[in-house]
Amino acid sequence: MEKRVELLKDIADIIFSIVGKELLPNDNKNWITTANLLPNNFISNIYPHKVKNYVGGIKIILGDIIVKRISPTYVNYIDVGWDRCYASNNLIIIRSKKVYDKYLAFILNENIEKFSKKISSGALMPTINRVDLENMIIPICDQKVQKLVGDLWYQSLVKKNLKQKLAELENKQEMILINSYLNKEENVWLQ
Repeated sequence: MEKRVELLKDIADIIFSIVGKELLPNDNKNWITTANLLPNNFISNIYPHKVKNYVGGIKIILGDIIVKRISPTYVNYIDVGWDRCYASNNLIIIRSKKVYDKYLAFILNENIEKFSKKISSGALMPTINRVDLENMIIPICDQKVQKLVGDLWYQSLVKKNLKQKLAELENKQEMILINSYLNKEENVWLQ
């Protein structure tokens, strides 16, 4: 199996989201902010915001890889299409051109924290700039291997998120049962 390396700029579009202020009519847009991006590809609730003085932002599309510009420790892969959803400031959108998008997301996810600390040595909060990110070296393997690795990585994240949701539901169920027993016992004491 032949392996090679390429620079990120040669295999993907790299877009830094910059949101400016400008008076516009009220417009419902969904904004993804750094606070929405959580580990294991979990994106917290995104609600429409009526914003009348923000313009710009990059429209988020299926297959985008989102990286925090400041202190990145993981990436988020966009696996659903949102209507009118935009990236706010301090986010970087990476759109694969030549490699399987989930494979690229896996490679970036595994290396982004170490990469940002290396290029920001000595900085209190590591940040990523365009030149460094464009010149990040990405290992490239056969297309079939890219698909296998990318899909396996993605499915492992789906599995982790489902396990977390199951644990939360089980905890809620246990609390409902406990409260139910306590309420019955309380009624007995009151008689």
